[in-house]
Amino acid sequence: MSGASRVALLCSDLMMTSSVSGASSAAGRPFIALSGTQQLGDCHDDDLILIDLAMPGLDIQLAAKQLNEQQKDNAVVYGPHVHKGRFEAAQAAGFTTVIPRGQFAATISELVSSDSV
Repeated sequence: MSGASRVALLCSDLMMTSSVSGASSAAGRPFIALSGTQQLGDCHDDDLILIDLAMPGLDIQLAAKQLNEQQKDNAVVYGPHVHKGRFEAAQAAGFTTVIPRGQFAATISELVSSDSV
């Protein structure tokens, strides 16, 4: 893909979607909002993929199956810190960056303007 890689967000929280969209725009990166795990298959290898573990109905194993290893390495999975089981499931599915929602919210701008996760 030519130009800046995209920021793809799988999240149902409109406030978080707005925050990520704004940070992406400020960083000069195209933003796409995904409405379901099946859309993860449309992501490119160089996209920054952001997945909210609190998304209703999310099956993190199914999400992982939509992505290749490079895409999983480029992904940031986040959720409420109290959902330790979901964090463990995301790591078991092959996602390397799994962080608490508060940390994600505090570092959105840095994440979308960085070339690496």
